[in-house]
Order: sequence, then C-alpha cells, then structure tokens
Amino acid sequence: MSDTLPNCLTRTPTINWSLPEPGTWFYLHCANCGIVTSYVRATELPVEYAFSLCNDCVEKYGEPAGFTKTPDDVFREKVEGAMRERYGHVLTQPEIELELDNPSSIISLLARDARRS
Repeated sequence: MSDTLPNCLTRTPTINWSLPEPGTWFYLHCANCGIVTSYVRATELPVEYAFSLCNDCVEKYGEPAGFTKTPDDVFREKVEGAMRERYGHVLTQPEIELELDNPSSIISLLARDARRS
C-alpha cells in the first residue's frame, strides 16, 4: 500500500479582489485542520494537485515522512535556531530590527548571507 498525500486545493477557483494581486485563485488548505494556508493563481500553472500543512499542525503533529521543504523553510529554521542558541528565544520583530542595525550580530550576518544566495 502506498502512502498518498491528500489534495489540498479547492476544486474550483475563486475570484478574490482583496489580495494584493486581485484575480482568480485556487485556495490551498491545511490537510489536517482545513484552514487556508496559501493561494495559487489559476493562470500560473496547470493546477491539479498540491499538499499543505499549516505551521501550527506541523509543530503539533510533525511532518509526514519524506516531506520536502522549500529553501525558504530551511533558511527560516536556520535563523530561528541561531536566535534560540544566541538569545534563548525567537526574537520579536522589533528585536530583529535592532539586531539588523548591528552589522556584527548573527541576524545581520544571516541576512547578508541570504542576499548573496
């Protein structure tokens, strides 16, 4: 028996004028709790299948075996790990802004590294 992840896209696209780029979008829902996690523009690619988990469900239940991560997710985890190691917690937005002003802080170094990638 093979493990198949559920399709998390709505079956029909929805016109949404409230997004930064109004138009026709497919909603992407969390496979576990059902909240909307993202949107896919109907005209960007042939939309047939997509799987998604929200951050809360991943934290609570973990990721499925073999689940792939985007480079942004990997970078975000690297930054959060550096924050916990250096500061003992994940920094708030105002704390991050203060650290970015300091060119020798770990946050500034990671930000510069991300721009080079």
